[in-house]
Amino acid sequence: MPQKRTYLNLIRRPRGVPLAGIAIATLLVMLQSLSLLAETPQVLVELDQTQIFVGETVHYRVLLNNCGMQAAPEMSGFEQFDVKLVSRTRIQSTRILNGRRLDRIGPLYEYQLTPRMAGTLTVPGPSVEIDGKTYVGQTLTLKVSDIEDQDLVRLKMSTDPESVYPMQPIRIRLTVAVKGLPAPVSETDPLQLRRVLPSLTIPWADDEQLDDALEPREPFSRWLGQYMDQKSYGVAINNLQKPRSGIIDLFGSGPRDRRVAFRPTPNIVIRQDGQGRRVEYWEYLFERTVIPQRAGSFSLGTVSIKGQFAARINTRGNVELETVYAIARLPALIVKQPPLAGRPATFTGAIGSFTGGAEISPVEARVGDPMTLTVWLRGVGTLSETAAPDLAANAAIARDFKMYEATGETNQDTRRFTYSLRPKKDDITQFPSIPLTYFDVNQEQYVTLQTEPIPLSITAATQLASSEIAMSRHATGRGGEIDRLTGGINANVTDLSQFRNDRVQPNQWFLNMGGLAGLFAAIALVTQRLKRAREDSGLQRRKSALGRARRRIEAAVDQSSREVADEISGALVGLVADICNLAEEGLTSADAASGLASQGVAPALVGQLKQVLETCDAMRYASVGTECDALHEQAQTLFTELAQELRSRKLTS
Repeated sequence: MPQKRTYLNLIRRPRGVPLAGIAIATLLVMLQSLSLLAETPQVLVELDQTQIFVGETVHYRVLLNNCGMQAAPEMSGFEQFDVKLVSRTRIQSTRILNGRRLDRIGPLYEYQLTPRMAGTLTVPGPSVEIDGKTYVGQTLTLKVSDIEDQDLVRLKMSTDPESVYPMQPIRIRLTVAVKGLPAPVSETDPLQLRRVLPSLTIPWADDEQLDDALEPREPFSRWLGQYMDQKSYGVAINNLQKPRSGIIDLFGSGPRDRRVAFRPTPNIVIRQDGQGRRVEYWEYLFERTVIPQRAGSFSLGTVSIKGQFAARINTRGNVELETVYAIARLPALIVKQPPLAGRPATFTGAIGSFTGGAEISPVEARVGDPMTLTVWLRGVGTLSETAAPDLAANAAIARDFKMYEATGETNQDTRRFTYSLRPKKDDITQFPSIPLTYFDVNQEQYVTLQTEPIPLSITAATQLASSEIAMSRHATGRGGEIDRLTGGINANVTDLSQFRNDRVQPNQWFLNMGGLAGLFAAIALVTQRLKRAREDSGLQRRKSALGRARRRIEAAVDQSSREVADEISGALVGLVADICNLAEEGLTSADAASGLASQGVAPALVGQLKQVLETCDAMRYASVGTECDALHEQAQTLFTELAQELRSRKLTS
């Protein structure tokens, strides 16, 4: 019988060497080769989109796998793009794909690429140098299309009125016009004839994107709530999503598109399409009122819409869809300064509608006594930018009073100016009226208020002869008299307590010096302790650890799965790094779990931390289908338990 041929039979071995030894050696060589292959540095790249329109951006991720946590990619050859680094995180995950183990470990860089031109653009592969050898990522292709001239969807943005003064309301209007279809769907709202919600981006719909000088009449949620559509018809604005609730969502069997639909009541109009035909368009009007707080030129950003819309009815009676991308923008929102023509010299800079007045205290005084004058404006307008009235320009006030610079204070609807005054003479019977000029936005003209004159009683200051002042027998001076100042307000010295004995008293002097030395020593000790506390970076990090982590976890909402994973992972790893006084950069999931365990934290919490971090790593790169909200809730629960544990062990102080 012929000998059976096997793989091992084909291996030629020296005489006297056992077959089993060769098999083991061969297996070890193969395992070593696989290990070396797995640890080979790689530059892995990914685009979140491969087709966009001019003006849009894409997210570009670069993973330096097995390159070391401190490695950084060389981004050369990106002249066709504006490149912005969005985040840098670290990743450590393992997946089994088709029976193969895929390990991912290293820094993950996420960039925002904005194409500078249309066309099929090449995204070059970044490079990294490791131990003198250069590794280059894969070259990708991005198709950038020009904004096509189409008539399915048209955007128009305007303001009413076109320009205003500060404190005048202005309405920002956005009209979305969608072309209707003929029978049998002519009566159907075209926003119902789609598969997914089109995305409408409105920068001025978001309070945080509005300029600080543009105050919305009503908050974002209340304003946008009036357009919400309960049947999920309409458009998705700024990708706002519904909160997760109900059993269906918990088991992941609900609809994948959880974005909120918005649809104003449509108005059907007749207008020309791209071929010059008069057809029906369904117009949806979004309108928001803002109140400018100061003059200037303010950008409202670019409004864009992208999605599939019903284009035609085919021969089978089915609706065919086309992808549309359209934008609209305004040059700027102009808020005018009050006119120079007819502006009085007493204009305070206040714009709005106001009342005013003045008060002085005390109303009875002697020449040279200090007095306090308060001038106020009350109303609705640009109070914070209102300047104090120039009293020096009032001849009557400048003649009768010595004045000092005013201080200003704004409290809710009132602006107050406080002056210090001293009367110069004793024949003053009243404080004159003060003109206060503001620009009335309702009348669009300057209005001057006059404060009421304030009755005063000013008497002469009492003067004492030098012979009337009781003095010590041993007092020295020229001729036994006290020198007097011959000019100015200071000549009126009426209180003997204003004079002092300048004789040196050594005992009191040494006592004061000893007290000051003791006070200085106490202050130095306290200052040294405070300085050590401030310089103790570890103590400062522990004190701020919980607050910093809480804010990062709370921020991980309404974002993509990768962004949520980045925020949560960064928050938890950063918390451990702050508590353990470790460098957050390059800290892996395993390092974080080990660091937490070294502080005596319960093993169950350490295990939960490791599980959440591994889930974040998998979501961030391996595209595991874990729901973002479920991960966010899990992270919040873990953070609450960790905070209690860390406080109980006094690890945060």
